[in-house]
Amino acid sequence: MGQPKVSIIIISFDMAREVPRTVQSFLPPYQQGISNNEVEIIVLENGSSHPVSEADRAQWPDNVRYLDIDTPHPSPARALNFGVS
Repeated sequence: MGQPKVSIIIISFDMAREVPRTVQSFLPPYQQGISNNEVEIIVLENGSSHPVSEADRAQWPDNVRYLDIDTPHPSPARALNFGVS
C-alpha cells in the first residue's frame, strides 16, 4: 500500500458489534471518490472484555489494521495518541 490520502483512527471499547459496521462505513463504496489504497483505517482495541472477533477482522481489507493497546486507559486519549503516532 502506498501513502494513504486519509487516515482514520477508531478507538474500540466493548463495541464488537459496532466496530465492523463503522469500518465498513469508511470504505468504498460507502465513501465515494476514494479507493481502498487511498485510505487507511486503524482500529485500536482499548481493553474490551469482548473485542472484535477474528472472523470479523479477517473480512477487512489490507488497509485496515487492528491493534491492541498494551496499557488500556479509561480515557481514549492515550489510545488516540498512540494511533496518531
